[in-house]
Amino acid sequence: MPSSAAQNAWIARVLGYEVSPQSSDIGGHLADTYRELRAGVVTDLAKFAQRDRAAAAPLATKLATADRLAAQAQFEGAIGWANEVAEALAGAAGASRSAEAASAVPKGTVAGLRELFERAASRWDQALAAARGHAQAFQRELADTHPEEAKGLATILESYWHDLSEPLRTASGDDQDTRQAVLARIAELRGEIEADSLFSYLDRQGVALSATYRAALDEVQTIVAA
Repeated sequence: MPSSAAQNAWIARVLGYEVSPQSSDIGGHLADTYRELRAGVVTDLAKFAQRDRAAAAPLATKLATADRLAAQAQFEGAIGWANEVAEALAGAAGASRSAEAASAVPKGTVAGLRELFERAASRWDQALAAARGHAQAFQRELADTHPEEAKGLATILESYWHDLSEPLRTASGDDQDTRQAVLARIAELRGEIEADSLFSYLDRQGVALSATYRAALDEVQTIVAA
């Protein structure tokens, strides 16, 4: 678990808010965080194993590693391993849904392209909803001492969403250049999310924001490129 000093430095750097050494306890309750994260992973892994037992096996091994670390009270490491499993499961589920969506759209027509953009926008909307859900517990903890910074996190999530939602919703569907512009924006946004220090910190706390957005970006890219 990061020290209070490290947490305070993170708040100052990412949220722009100076705090005293006694006032911050962000990132606590890692044991509870791991249990909650693990419960969701176990459910999703069981469903995935029903479809592809061979692919699920190495993920089960990673989850077992997470459990061993948790048993030793090494919760940051446990959360990291569990997040790897969660991200892999999200990617597998996204690839399946994207392939189904793309195959249902007529190719080579204006209506077909417009439908692709609408499906992609809908999937991106789902990513924002999921990210908000993942962030709720952290925001509640942060709001106890820094309510404005908690609101700031919500603004950051919406900002990433808006950066892609707007191009998807305004795309005409009759211009291949528009499609390429959207694909380029997806690539740019993926790089921004991977470099985001806030998301990196929250990943280590079991708040899977970057995994949620990256999985959605993969799906949106597959849909738009179909």
